Amino acid sequence: MSALPLTSYPTQFATHTPLLRVLSLSAIGGATIPAEYARLPRLEVLDFYKDSVPVTQLTAAMFDNIRDSDIKTLSFRSLKHLREIEVGAFSNLSNTRSLIIAFNKQLSFRKTVAALAASTNTTVDSVVLDGASGDKMTILVESDFCSPFWRAVRRLSIRGTSLLGFVFAKSHCLSQLRELVADYNSPIMVQPISPDFPAIFANLKTLSLSHRTLGTRAYYHAYDLSREDLFNVGDYFPTRPPVMPVANIETTNTCNYNKLLSLPSSLEFLYMTDIRSKLSVPQNGTFCVGNVRYLNLSHNSIATVLRDGCRINSSNRLEIIDLSHGQLETITSEFFYFPRLRYLNLSNNALGVSGSDFRETFRHLIRLEDINLSGNKLARISPEAFKRCTRLRRLNLANNELINIDLNFRHMVSLEYIDLSDNYLMRLSNTFLAKLDQQFNVRSLEVNIHSHMLICNHNSASFVCWTRVTHVRLTDRNHLTCSYNGRRDTKMVDIPLDQIQKEMFISCQGGRCPYWCRSSDILCRVCAVAIPALVCSEQTYAKPVARQ
Repeated sequence: MSALPLTSYPTQFATHTPLLRVLSLSAIGGATIPAEYARLPRLEVLDFYKDSVPVTQLTAAMFDNIRDSDIKTLSFRSLKHLREIEVGAFSNLSNTRSLIIAFNKQLSFRKTVAALAASTNTTVDSVVLDGASGDKMTILVESDFCSPFWRAVRRLSIRGTSLLGFVFAKSHCLSQLRELVADYNSPIMVQPISPDFPAIFANLKTLSLSHRTLGTRAYYHAYDLSREDLFNVGDYFPTRPPVMPVANIETTNTCNYNKLLSLPSSLEFLYMTDIRSKLSVPQNGTFCVGNVRYLNLSHNSIATVLRDGCRINSSNRLEIIDLSHGQLETITSEFFYFPRLRYLNLSNNALGVSGSDFRETFRHLIRLEDINLSGNKLARISPEAFKRCTRLRRLNLANNELINIDLNFRHMVSLEYIDLSDNYLMRLSNTFLAKLDQQFNVRSLEVNIHSHMLICNHNSASFVCWTRVTHVRLTDRNHLTCSYNGRRDTKMVDIPLDQIQKEMFISCQGGRCPYWCRSSDILCRVCAVAIPALVCSEQTYAKPVARQ
């Protein structure tokens, strides 16, 4: 209903929609919300999106009819005329858990915090104040949050609020906070967070300080507010990493927290994407992240920080690291000493510039399950690069400069997916094809080889044949393309195999060629290793001769 230019609250639908869970309306002045909405048994989200009738203030009277309802989320988004919230307006909301007050440019952040602080008898534990940028500058002080309302809050998002800094002591006013998102702000303090951060947020698990120094204008530019998508409160908080079971690890944290950020020992998820300020690393080359399990430092110019010999120091709880888009040109095995690391994203760096083939780089990552090395200008990679990664399930080498590939799968017994797309591979070697088939016999395997570089001619006849008969799952097999007879993007399933075989036999006169499998009239690739779909025997092999 948010697309309709409403001038009064619609109620005629209420008796006919008993299963309605989300109701999104174009905001209606300061009038009281109808009691019919409170009687909708399944209604959980009441959303006011944009204001067809100018809304300048949210008043307490507006919520009188729904204070005892089962509505879990109240949302007010993109109300361009909203300037103020009445003090204590959200008091006595007995079942409401989330308040979303987002993208309201004229709303004063400081006054909103004060108005919410006066709310009593509520169950609210998640608050979103993103984009409340009516103040030219905001410095949070301790007294703003020392009220029963704020002491109960567990999730707080304050992106794009013209926030310049924090001034807190150790009164534990926000001691229940578990998630804090402060992206798109520009702290002017020496550090983006108070030095007493562990004492203030003693139980914090998720901290996001991404896009630091970009500010409110960049925040509004980053989000397309013309859409009227439905949502949930989780949309305003960082996405949790996949499959992160609680690990009971008894370790002693030896990090000196003052080296980079003052982090509480409870912190598990740290997001510092695109912070646009130089990360300071101490002279001993240690980047300390304490007990963090998921670290996201993507889209930062960290090449000068994470230099050769420098390493991230943690209590060995790290399970996921994202260092993508970091301009990294070199890494060492000492840098990755994380025996519990399971996911590693190094995509879109420049690791190929150093010429390393990663022979020993990942030797400590014995629990690694997923690694992304795409977009790194890699021209070569050692067959033994992942020999210690016996739990590796996914390997992404896409969008590099690999001409040949020859990985040793003998120890990679868990591998399920490998991406070789968009490299310089014109075909896969017979030896590597044999290894892929052998790996399939151990575990179901999918391979992505999509590329504009693939060539179908007499030199690749065995490769073309393999794509048709192997049991290895080829990503989008029927749409694999190659260059054939001067034409690009010819589907490999349409290539006349007998024709390229004939071209091969003519070109092979007097040379060493693959054997011909007469019984099936299909070319076997180095017939010492039989293609699963074919039945070949010694009696059917014969040296090829020129055929017209």
